[in-house]
Amino acid sequence: MYGLLFESIQHYIKEDYGEEEWLKILEDAGLKNMVFTTHNVYKDQIMLNLASSCSNILKDRTMDGFLGYFGTCFVNFCAGYGYDKILRVAGRHYRDFLNGIDNLHETIRFSYPRLKSPSFIVETEDAYGCVLVYRSIRHGFSSYVIGQLRQCAKQFYNVDVEVRILEQLEQNGRYHTTFRLNFHNKGFKPENEKKAAISEEFRTISGATFFKLFPFCIVFDNTMTIRHVGESLATMMGEVKDTKITDKFNLRRPLVEFTWDIILSFQTVIFELEACRYIDGSSKLSASKKCTHYKKLLLKGQLKYLPDWKMVAFLCTPLITDLEDMQKTGLFMNDLNMYDNSQEMVLCGWHNASQLEHRVDQQVEASRQIAENLQKLDQWRRKGDTLLYSMMPRSIAIRLKNGEDPINTCESFDSVSVMFCYSVV
Repeated sequence: MYGLLFESIQHYIKEDYGEEEWLKILEDAGLKNMVFTTHNVYKDQIMLNLASSCSNILKDRTMDGFLGYFGTCFVNFCAGYGYDKILRVAGRHYRDFLNGIDNLHETIRFSYPRLKSPSFIVETEDAYGCVLVYRSIRHGFSSYVIGQLRQCAKQFYNVDVEVRILEQLEQNGRYHTTFRLNFHNKGFKPENEKKAAISEEFRTISGATFFKLFPFCIVFDNTMTIRHVGESLATMMGEVKDTKITDKFNLRRPLVEFTWDIILSFQTVIFELEACRYIDGSSKLSASKKCTHYKKLLLKGQLKYLPDWKMVAFLCTPLITDLEDMQKTGLFMNDLNMYDNSQEMVLCGWHNASQLEHRVDQQVEASRQIAENLQKLDQWRRKGDTLLYSMMPRSIAIRLKNGEDPINTCESFDSVSVMFCYSVV
């Protein structure tokens, strides 16, 4: 998990409960002197530990209650980073937002490339809400997600949502949670009420034109057999026609089974496929998993059913972050589309990458120095206390440290006994 999530927790715990309580929570969670950095990645277990420690120290919520509170904090905190603008334009209605959560994660991935985001699929919906399936490699974060869903509905769509868990299960190392969301789903329209769009009749375009427009597309039938691929992808992958797409690519997102029926159900979701083998610059496949000079090709786009062909077309582009990625994958500028700004995005990413990396390194180094200074501060505080306790009684010293008037610490006695002695060496 990125440090941004933990920064949101820290900010609102300090604001709602005070800094002293936050320091107690960190110590209880075994995170004393921890300084969270926005772009640094931390273990998932830290959030669960913080929720447990909040419940132990603050005692006004259960652990799940604090996880839901953390989800609310994150949504509010994101406004300071400008992400509220993205969320506000994600859809006209709350249902549109729910259908596009995975696409929002893909947008954020450009700023947080190591993001391991979950997958959200609207399974069914009606006028009174929907059934939402949450899939993740993380376990124990259902309450955190509930907090986010409620706060997004309230803050950006002025909708009150009741969320309850219908089912939780583990499958192939992934955790699936099915939620029922009850809300006024005013954007929902049954299929029989949807009006067909009126459009001008156009001639059907030829297959050659189609594959020229989409040089990385993959067309496959209901047996999951590849029938054709775009020109650029064919150059890189070689002969893949009449082979199973599941033999050539692994499905990375969404976290569902890669089957024909599921594909037809999730045509509004962004899919991400990864080549099963490495591809070098000479367009030869390499099965070596220890290859360090090459990188597996990632394709991102939409799976769209074409009724005229009775096939599904994966309309995609390569998922690359910089020029180094292009070189490792074996891609060249002329392989990319000109009409979808793929070339410009790569060049802009390369232009800003060095500055961003430098600033991230500076932030990480500053956080490290702050953590070291906090540790040194604790060490010198302990030394100072030891020296102070050697000069006066501990009880008096503690009262003075707590701000008590020194006059009030003075005591008088009617009579005392004094013994003068010396030691013989």
